[in-house]
Amino acid sequence: MYKYVVRMGHGSNELLIEFKSRASDADFRHALGTALSPVGIELLWDGNYLNSKNTVSPSPLKAAFVESDQWDFVWAGSCGQTNKEDIVVLERALAKSDRFSKG
Repeated sequence: MYKYVVRMGHGSNELLIEFKSRASDADFRHALGTALSPVGIELLWDGNYLNSKNTVSPSPLKAAFVESDQWDFVWAGSCGQTNKEDIVVLERALAKSDRFSKG
């Protein structure tokens, strides 16, 4: 089971979903991609970094994204006025998966 938490971004008023797994974990990437594909998120892995693109239009997500950093941490976020709404959509998608739990 993959764990995540919802929290405020560092120095930000916007929410994000922080995953406890690492981007380099292929099983995690597959599970996350499967969980988020129904809401139109496709994950892109270049061997170093994880990014995403929106694959459906119209989408229930307005400005959501998934990405990783140089330390292999993974998070999902959304910029701007639709931040809270997008995080709710992403959380609902994760909740429908038997591979993710909040905590």
